[in-house]
Amino acid sequence: MQFDIDGMAPMDRYELLLGSIVPRPIALVTTVGSDGRVNAAPYSLFNVMGHDPAVAMISFLTHPEARLTDTENNILATKEFVINLVSEAVAEAMNIICIDSPPGINELELANLKTTASVRVKPPRIIASPAALSAAS
Repeated sequence: MQFDIDGMAPMDRYELLLGSIVPRPIALVTTVGSDGRVNAAPYSLFNVMGHDPAVAMISFLTHPEARLTDTENNILATKEFVINLVSEAVAEAMNIICIDSPPGINELELANLKTTASVRVKPPRIIASPAALSAAS
């Protein structure tokens, strides 16, 4: 089947593309703001793009209020983040973190997810995550 991607509304494109690649993994991206606050947000638009050098990426969607999210602001300010993979054991907590909480809210506390220090970056990793990829640009 062929689709006219250029002729589709952005949200229709989003739904088509996300529904085409399944199963789609989800990650909880943790960041720390320049004020020291920890943030976590779910992302399904992430992947590994290479191994030498090792490259991981996440992609941001436009916020409905046309503003940057805490995750975007934190990455722009600190250049660091951690991609925490979501397993079945973390799925319920991930659903709690999916809420569109106001800026500055610690979603990890809301979801009762514990973190531990990362080795090379300031954002913590989620202990219950089966794997965590830290990144610095």
